[in-house]
Amino acid sequence: MPRPTATPSTLITPAPWTAWPLPAAPTRATASSWAASFIDGFEDQIVGHKPGETFDVNVTFPDGYRDSTDADGNALVLSGKQAVFSVTLNSIEEEVLPELTDAWVDETLGTSNDLHSVEALRAFCQQQLYTSNLNTAVMDYLMDNATFREVPKAVTDYQVTQCLNLL
Repeated sequence: MPRPTATPSTLITPAPWTAWPLPAAPTRATASSWAASFIDGFEDQIVGHKPGETFDVNVTFPDGYRDSTDADGNALVLSGKQAVFSVTLNSIEEEVLPELTDAWVDETLGTSNDLHSVEALRAFCQQQLYTSNLNTAVMDYLMDNATFREVPKAVTDYQVTQCLNLL
């Protein structure tokens, strides 16, 4: 059986790695095709590699990328800089979702949420979504239609006194 290779739909673990210009790059990380935390082009260069392989990933930090610090606390400007990450691909894992069946719902959510069927789970999710949307709509309405006035001095004085009493 051939060894799996990284594809855009697999979960990959590229670690440990070293990078320049970063003096203290993370030693372990997990990447996936939906993660937005990696620099553009990073994951693309992992696709096709096999577990155990070590290879370089060349990237350019995007404009506006936040600064970092070196081991001595000196600021490192990363925006627009090129970097080379030496990556060892430790593993490839593919997420497999279970089949949504009454048995799975009962086993997984029967005790904790008293849900024992797919129909009950769908009704529960529908109610949760409705409640969340209703709360958002009410809050939006209140924020759009409320008028705010200055807090009375007596209330402010009372709160200051309460805070001082806690000290």
